[in-house]
Amino acid sequence: TTRRASYARLPLSPHPTRRRAMDAGGGEQLSLAAVRDQLIREEDSIVFALIERAKRPRNTPAYSAAAAGGSLAEFFVREAQVLHAKAGHYQKPEDVPFFSQDLPPPVFPTKGHPKVLHPFASSVCVNDAIWKMYFNELLPLFTADGDDGNYAETVALDFACLQVYAVHNISFKCYI
Repeated sequence: TTRRASYARLPLSPHPTRRRAMDAGGGEQLSLAAVRDQLIREEDSIVFALIERAKRPRNTPAYSAAAAGGSLAEFFVREAQVLHAKAGHYQKPEDVPFFSQDLPPPVFPTKGHPKVLHPFASSVCVNDAIWKMYFNELLPLFTADGDDGNYAETVALDFACLQVYAVHNISFKCYI
């Protein structure tokens, strides 16, 4: 309570969508309310992404290994991450791609980002576990068996689910 009371006296950020407190030097500090709001928004994003994905049947052929050696889902995620990397994504230590090998450098200049993770937390990557859990455990729970042939749309929706789930886990790692 003492910490909360002293924290409550700090002025709020002038940015209307941010709920961060300003420290004495004018820099921003995370507030508990801002962290809570961020985690709630991420949970909402996960739910909405899963609802959209649940509108499609499982479409199992999208996850079977193809002639190129991987599945359409793996191909889609790898290629989407290449595009994201070129645009400057994955420059922050807390942004960890599912397939980090051979990602290109950004094509456009990126702004330096403050380190928000403890050095040990930066070395923790749970994306392999998220990938396996999503495809092996979660997907069968909320999708119906079936095949409508819309594999590209299906894996695009899977990528959206994976992204929001990974972001949530990264945020949880950052704040907790």
